[in-house]
Amino acid sequence: MTRDLIRRGYRADFAIVGEPNELNVQTAHKGLLWLKVVIRGKAAHASIPHQGVNAIYRMADFCLALEKMNSLLAEKKHTLLGPPTINVGTIKGGIKTNIVPDYCEVTIDRRLIPGEKPIDVKREIEETLESLGGKTSKLQTQVEVINVAEPSETPQDELIVQVARKAVREVIGRDPGVTGFTATCDMRFLVNEAGIPTIILGPGSLRQAHVIDEYVEVEQVINAAKIYTSIILKTLS
Repeated sequence: MTRDLIRRGYRADFAIVGEPNELNVQTAHKGLLWLKVVIRGKAAHASIPHQGVNAIYRMADFCLALEKMNSLLAEKKHTLLGPPTINVGTIKGGIKTNIVPDYCEVTIDRRLIPGEKPIDVKREIEETLESLGGKTSKLQTQVEVINVAEPSETPQDELIVQVARKAVREVIGRDPGVTGFTATCDMRFLVNEAGIPTIILGPGSLRQAHVIDEYVEVEQVINAAKIYTSIILKTLS
């Protein structure tokens, strides 16, 4: 919906994305790149494994390389979001115990920080795969993009940031400061495609998201309405 409105020409001076962040003022969020990686080996009878190429073993080497990559990513910390991360979420391979598997696939979740481009990150992962001998005559590989969402960031000196912090102080009685949203959201369309200064500020918590019995405290919903009203009045006055 947000992207559709942007592409139809709708614009605004400021925007607020109401993601659940416990009524904090957040000016940046992570992006994501989901990939499916396939390794194809050569099937053989398990009693003569040297006649085949075990795709699961090769994938295991690749997964261990990705685990080590997290140590390198830890050095690329963003002030509000921390470092980018990588996680192997699923793995599939083999059809029978006594067959050397000729197929294995994994799905990867790579979280991006502002400044990183999905195309560059994909290439980095492809190079990691190639460094393990993935491009040989006996071992075919494939890297496919499943989902992509770019990160985005609004400068902290933008008017909407200062007004929002003041509104939160007035309604809740505390300075929320400025933090980052570790998940991804529609802010990327508003900032990256339309250039609209945008913040994330909403009731609820990510700790209750995607779990059984999701909920939002009524008091936070009421306070959110008061904060939004205050921001509107301040920016229009």
